[in-house]
Amino acid sequence: MNNSNSDQHSFVQEEPIPTHTWPPESFDATSGDEDSLMGLGSSAANKANANSISSVNGNLIVDPIERRTNAMQILHALLYESNALSPYLIEMLQAKDAQGQTPFMLAVSSRCYPAALELFERITQLSSTAEQEEMIFPKGSNPDHSPLHVLCCNDTCSFTWTGAEHINQDIFECRTCGLTGSLCCCTECARVCHKGHDCKLKRTSPTAYCDCWEKCKCKALVMGNQSVRYELLIRLVRDTNLVVLPNARGENILLFLAQTVGRQNQEQRQYRAARPRTASANSRNKTPSSDVEVDVPEHDLEPPRFSRKALEHLLTDWRAVQSMILTGTKEQRDPQLNEQPYVGNQTGTTLLDKFTHSLIVKCYLEALEILVDTLVREMKKSDVEHVKVATLVARRFVRSVVRIFVIFNIELAPMSKKRTFNSHNQPISKCRKMFRSLVTLAIQELGETADSLIAPVRLGVARPTAPFSLATTINEIISGSEELFLVDPLAPPGTRSPTTNSNLSVAEPLPFLADAVRRAAASSRDLDDANDGESKWVNALIDFGGRCSGTI
Repeated sequence: MNNSNSDQHSFVQEEPIPTHTWPPESFDATSGDEDSLMGLGSSAANKANANSISSVNGNLIVDPIERRTNAMQILHALLYESNALSPYLIEMLQAKDAQGQTPFMLAVSSRCYPAALELFERITQLSSTAEQEEMIFPKGSNPDHSPLHVLCCNDTCSFTWTGAEHINQDIFECRTCGLTGSLCCCTECARVCHKGHDCKLKRTSPTAYCDCWEKCKCKALVMGNQSVRYELLIRLVRDTNLVVLPNARGENILLFLAQTVGRQNQEQRQYRAARPRTASANSRNKTPSSDVEVDVPEHDLEPPRFSRKALEHLLTDWRAVQSMILTGTKEQRDPQLNEQPYVGNQTGTTLLDKFTHSLIVKCYLEALEILVDTLVREMKKSDVEHVKVATLVARRFVRSVVRIFVIFNIELAPMSKKRTFNSHNQPISKCRKMFRSLVTLAIQELGETADSLIAPVRLGVARPTAPFSLATTINEIISGSEELFLVDPLAPPGTRSPTTNSNLSVAEPLPFLADAVRRAAASSRDLDDANDGESKWVNALIDFGGRCSGTI
């Protein structure tokens, strides 16, 4: 019986599993070349592919301009004219993809700026503010996916204006994509194409050109419509609160733009518009991989200038300036902070000093002037409460400039003649210009800074230190000051590892610090004032304190 059943089963034909076949993709949605919403140009390889397809199907539209026009008309019809989609439009615009991006966020990250602006216009007409936030940047999203931060990050790859010529720039290696060894990528590609990858700054010679397009489909080769990009930036700053939201590292958008503009200024000084664009064997000492495309991307473009325009615009926006300068501030609830004004007024300034250092040392003078004009404008308004807040913000910025000023002065070797700075772009000249513009606040802050510098000597706490070499030029201090501002702020108190005494709160070490200062001052009163080394060191500090107080 078992045999008969098995014989019968052997004659039964099983139905084949249905399979679905997808047609070959004509255009790569991530390349940004042929898609009507992704870019402005087209590579030779995709053009050849499009021509071969058009020979098979004469109805296929391959002209990029016509494709973009048709796509924008379709998007407009879906957003405004479709009665079938109208009841579900809000739900569709709030939907997220696998990366947690809404349609608007995806349009911005894909450099589809006309489509993103069209979506933004429709979103502002649809619903309440809370629902609009869920369409533009939903709560709980990755801070690095903020449309404003992504919009400012979307600069083109350095290969688009350097070609195969090596320039001095920051270079990164990506282990995820195989950009290791002699291969590397530029900062723009590290932020866009290799976002979230195992991508780190190379500690080798920074003279190179970007190889991102050789190992992967580079997303930063097409700039998109820059005029629409800037218009979208203005709308996001004006109509949303994205300008006050930090990224995943707690950095304000103004800090990112100041650092980007400073870096690009140094890199783009090496740009020469009339340079020969060749990729000969002598100029390429790298071994290309087997999957390198034959066609070299277009590399006769201008360097990106968007970050400079964005920085200038945001420096005129009060919300952006206020959120940047007040970054790291906390409400002073501890009464002992009132007894220690120097400690209480200097807390949480790591990111602010990074911003001030980039603005004074790496950026151009006009950027600092725009910021000062914004502070003065806000302090002249009629609203008393607003003027009070604006004055607090201006004081905090002045103190940050004073700290930068101290760093550049304390390391300069003394000279018999009066030191002059002919260039207006010198950091010390910029600081002095800012002091003159905000002279009422600067006089008070410089005096308090000089007093705080001399306080350890006055209390008898200071001790002679090992001698260190002084710089004779500003350039030496500029190169050495970079390391001071590479430090990230400490983690919030709740995320730090517990100390040995878990009963101590964050504000409790202050009494112990004050007691230590008092004990050290009491024990040092009987020291011999005739000590040559210490007296010279004290006199030097007193002299420096006097110079700070008499700067202006």
